Amino acid sequence: MQNALHLQALGLRAPPMTRLKDETLSIRTSADIKQLLRQAADRERRSVASMIEVLVINYAKAHGLTPDHSKK
Repeated sequence: MQNALHLQALGLRAPPMTRLKDETLSIRTSADIKQLLRQAADRERRSVASMIEVLVINYAKAHGLTPDHSKK
């Protein structure tokens, strides 16, 4: 709840828990980036996957990006 209130105060929304998750994403990264991602997720009491979603959503909102639903 605290995370949702924090995002709301910033004018952002937390990703809805009911969003259909039917895509798989695999990435290769350095140990440092992986450790930072885990630390951020722990601090926000989120899973790593959820933390990645929040980071991407915040970036998209900040830069005016929207998904193109015609591409799948």
